[in-house]
Amino acid sequence: MTHLVMTGTRTRLRRGSHYVMDEEEAGSQNLLQQGFTMIEPIIEYLEIDPKEGAKGGNWQLFGVEHNEYYNNHYYEEVRRILLESAGIYIFYDSMGRAIYVGKTERQSLWHEAIGAFNRPRDEHQSMFAVNHPRANVKKVIRNRQIVRRPFVLYDVARYFSAYKVEKQHIAQMEAFLIRAFANNLMNKRIEKIRLEVQD
Repeated sequence: MTHLVMTGTRTRLRRGSHYVMDEEEAGSQNLLQQGFTMIEPIIEYLEIDPKEGAKGGNWQLFGVEHNEYYNNHYYEEVRRILLESAGIYIFYDSMGRAIYVGKTERQSLWHEAIGAFNRPRDEHQSMFAVNHPRANVKKVIRNRQIVRRPFVLYDVARYFSAYKVEKQHIAQMEAFLIRAFANNLMNKRIEKIRLEVQD
């Protein structure tokens, strides 16, 4: 049997011991459900284990090769999902602080993140370091000069997170993260949040 019941300022239908949601409540529940499906974690705070690409190509976030010492199907599955997904990715430094946020709407998260991981940042960022020789040097010079030099993200990134995000929300999500942590990130541009004008 159906009854009309006053709850607060609303009149609601009750069937037996269950209330029937009105149109406003149903809309709110749909929005809540959309919030849970809008963004899906793929991997969070994965420790980066850089591997040089084939034939001296771009550095990879981790390797997926199989040999007698290394056979990690977990990384292989993570890479497969990243190759199939679009969304948002975040790089962190050794302290776990976010230092770079990126997005991709068309290219896969894997290829976009690898591109950012290897992209020189000499246009707008540098760091103090010592340029040590790597080969063919016999004499050790103990007081090499500390100089400012440009760096690549793989010099400082130590952890990685990636999230699958519905396409219509990707740009807004990236803009929100960059603006929320603007003082900590290496992003060159401060993206704008697009405001929808209600009629």
